[in-house]
Amino acid sequence: MTKLQKVLYLADLEHFVETGTTMTGARWVRYTHGPMAKALVPSTGLMDGHEITVDAEPAGPYEARMYRPGPSPRFRPDLAPEERQTLDRVIALTRNLTAREVIALAYNTAPMRVLQRIERDAGHTLLDTEIPFDLNDGLVAEAATPDLSGETPEAVVAFKRAERSRIADLPEAALHRARG
Repeated sequence: MTKLQKVLYLADLEHFVETGTTMTGARWVRYTHGPMAKALVPSTGLMDGHEITVDAEPAGPYEARMYRPGPSPRFRPDLAPEERQTLDRVIALTRNLTAREVIALAYNTAPMRVLQRIERDAGHTLLDTEIPFDLNDGLVAEAATPDLSGETPEAVVAFKRAERSRIADLPEAALHRARG
């Protein structure tokens, strides 16, 4: 469930950055292990045996819940082509990652870094706080690059944009590796 939550969060965030809306419409909140959409927890129980099957399987010293397509779906998601591409891309990028690695990836997104900075300033963790997807450049720059603290927000934004262009090909390379 933890990895599923983070994959959907990453897909929603990527789609939001591209379109200004999320795919799921879920309210993402800060939880113990990163972003969580509380509505997902009961919905998996409702879909079990129909749209999905949920099985417990050993995963090292733990037991993991495995979610697979179910035998008798009552509905199918109606994803737009760009939504499907975003979801496929995020799944390909996270497929071979452990839950812990996907959690780390989610924590390294701009909205989570902004929230963590607010938490540091507040002196405590803000559980059940909505994760802000709609960020301005100043907030992103301040949260994502604390090592540039002496710079103006504009200089930091320029640095981050240049950094983003330098690494723009990394997701495509990871997708290529994932496809084999």
